[in-house]
Amino acid sequence: MLDQVSRGRARAKAKAPGGNGKARPGGPRTGKAPAGRTKFDPITIEIIQSALQAVSDEMFAAMRKTAMSAIIYEVLDMGTGLTDASGELTSSGQGIPAFVGVLDKAVKFILKKHAGANAIEPGDVFMTNDPYYGGVTHLNDVVVAMPVFAGKEIVAWTAVIAHWNDVGGMVPGSMSTDAIEIYQEGIRLPAVKLISRGEPIGARIVGPLVSGLSKCAGRGAVKVTTASARAIIPGCGPMTSASAPDGMSTAITAQWLAFIIAIASA
Repeated sequence: MLDQVSRGRARAKAKAPGGNGKARPGGPRTGKAPAGRTKFDPITIEIIQSALQAVSDEMFAAMRKTAMSAIIYEVLDMGTGLTDASGELTSSGQGIPAFVGVLDKAVKFILKKHAGANAIEPGDVFMTNDPYYGGVTHLNDVVVAMPVFAGKEIVAWTAVIAHWNDVGGMVPGSMSTDAIEIYQEGIRLPAVKLISRGEPIGARIVGPLVSGLSKCAGRGAVKVTTASARAIIPGCGPMTSASAPDGMSTAITAQWLAFIIAIASA
């Protein structure tokens, strides 16, 4: 089977545009980005990707160890990840894969809602659970996100989503089979700012103790890993840190295309 895949890959390379058996620009061997983008060698891409993965794993560990809800620290009903400045997912931790797919949508909606000048500043923390505001799932699943700055520019976001035991609504636990409108399911957090420049904004949420502790755990997880993500920047520079996800995306796309063509050819 391995020999067939190898032969298939060889045929796929030969059939590639400009097919001469060489890897296409942007492929996994060259690591080149499309025209107009910063070019990266494969080693740089791998180092940065591993560093981002380590940050996501750290966020997962921090959330698990500080949460007081068994559904988080035992069931692991959560997900963690990093996005680039525009909200595109760059790495993810453990947890529920479907949750990880929510994080980029949540960050993009936060960026859309808070698009004004100085609307997003260092030390800000945002929350959303509303399906109409980037929450995607249901109100018990709350996203906490924090921007990572290099100087005055956002270069990334840290984000975590976890199931809170209770967010209000018509029944304990906030999940009722009799609910006919979203307000009966609990409190809606439409991509609100929870912390501004490191300072809490009033009493944003008043509810059960366990939910309050889940909020603190999520806030702590994104805060500690924002510092870890920021620590990557001095080693490779702000421009490299900001544009590296493009190189990673290009390389991964090329790898998957080559793999699919190889299977089809075999």
